[in-house]
Amino acid sequence: MNNLDSLPSEDFFKLLLVSDSSKGKTCSLGTAPGKIQVFDFDLKLSSLVMHLRRTNPDKIKDISYDSYSESKIKGKAGQKFTDDINKLIAIGEKGGKFPYDTVCIDSITTMNDAILHYIVYTNPGLKRGLTKAALIPALQDYQLLRMVMKDLIKQVLALPCNIIFTAHIERDKDEFTGRTIQKPMFQGKLATELPIYFGEIYMPEIIDGEYMALTQSTKDFICRTELGLPKHVPMDWSKLKSK
Repeated sequence: MNNLDSLPSEDFFKLLLVSDSSKGKTCSLGTAPGKIQVFDFDLKLSSLVMHLRRTNPDKIKDISYDSYSESKIKGKAGQKFTDDINKLIAIGEKGGKFPYDTVCIDSITTMNDAILHYIVYTNPGLKRGLTKAALIPALQDYQLLRMVMKDLIKQVLALPCNIIFTAHIERDKDEFTGRTIQKPMFQGKLATELPIYFGEIYMPEIIDGEYMALTQSTKDFICRTELGLPKHVPMDWSKLKSK
């Protein structure tokens, strides 16, 4: 039996940002500490570049990125991402100096779509529906998607650096209570489990023209802060790191 005194403290912050578009999720990535690597699935990094040119142009040189878009070779984006993550995992396992202080996934919503396409087009033996545009995922695809995504999330969170995932928001109305429930937009059942993996979960908002983040839960959305932050904080990770 161990005493709480022996419990190791987390050296890095692991964040999940969930909100509608245009609330500052991507722009806030540019305030993260040190050298930043962005895995870009939303293909909206131009907003970050324009934001930094106005606010902190020197930071641009500290940010590198890889973009993942579907091409004529279906599933290619998912394959490229898994290869790139495996390379980072290998670097981390060697125990030397890690090349980044912060790794960002923008966003886990579109990353999930890319991994689903990867699963569909690399498992041709399953019987699926077919439209003119694409194959229709089968139940087995979604079951496999849940397992693959859980492994990928855990592998990214285990990297020896700060981690930020962004996610788009989805609203469901409870048929019995009429209550609107907000959760990360995600194909499959993993959306309800996603908060389990993060100590910090914020909802970016714009308050009086300033990018802020809600850090404490409401009746409609689960937020969490293990840092003991106030209900609303500026979307500036360099300030949050001091906590």
